[in-house]
Amino acid sequence: MLEIPFELTRCSWPRPIEHHDGRWISEPEWDAPAIPYRPQPRWESLDGELCWLIDWREFFRGRLKAWAPNVGGEMRGFHVVFEFDVKRTGTLLFWDDDGSIVRRNGQIVQDDRSAHSLRRSAVAVSVGDRLQIAQCQLVSCWLWG
Repeated sequence: MLEIPFELTRCSWPRPIEHHDGRWISEPEWDAPAIPYRPQPRWESLDGELCWLIDWREFFRGRLKAWAPNVGGEMRGFHVVFEFDVKRTGTLLFWDDDGSIVRRNGQIVQDDRSAHSLRRSAVAVSVGDRLQIAQCQLVSCWLWG
């Protein structure tokens, strides 16, 4: 069985951001209040690579039945902060759209605040590291995988 290489431990309520010209300019609310549940990543193919994906629009749309599958769950101009503990040492490859800011054990290791389509990034991690990811939605689908 496939094992997720991290354990999602916390997710915040969406919080507003300040942005200008397709760029997130405010600071993330690292200590934003937590929601009482967490998204469950699913095994998906992104640009021909398999990864554990969180679709924030789907998550916040919940069980609502929309007339079109891509309608609902939009939070343009908002961000979430989610945290996870790393289960394996190596390089964590991840995809995001509209950018994200990544902290490893309290230190920023990735800071991409631009609005863009899915883009692949990498961060070195070790077993037991705590990652906090702040991700906003500006123009894209709001995916992290």
